[in-house]
Amino acid sequence: MQIPEGVGLRINCHPTISGSLNFSLLPSNTITLDLAKFGLITLPRDAFASAPYLQQLDLQNNGISSIDPKTFDSLSNLRVLDLSYNSLENIVRPLFRGLKKLERLKLNGNKIETIEPGAFDDLSSLVKIELAENKLSCDCNLEW
Repeated sequence: MQIPEGVGLRINCHPTISGSLNFSLLPSNTITLDLAKFGLITLPRDAFASAPYLQQLDLQNNGISSIDPKTFDSLSNLRVLDLSYNSLENIVRPLFRGLKKLERLKLNGNKIETIEPGAFDDLSSLVKIELAENKLSCDCNLEW
């Protein structure tokens, strides 16, 4: 992967009163983005389209309850995604589409009750997924 400016940026955003961010202003050579405790509630469809080289995305400890199924489509280089300690209840199948290089997915500490069958099918590089502290009902009939 060749980053256009040759140097990848690591960006740490501090919380704002509004919990909003103009995602289109993210530099294209951003490789690490820390939005932990930022106050986000939702993630828009093209939130990370301006940062295609992103490798690590930390969204933990926000109030995220919904994510557009196309939010992560442009993040083909993402390796670590931390969505822990939010308010997610359902994981839908197309949510992680396109994350072929994702190695670690953190979903612990949410309110996840259901995961659609095939929700993790596109995660061909996945090494570790964390699902602790959710409301999942685990039995032998689950088909993720």
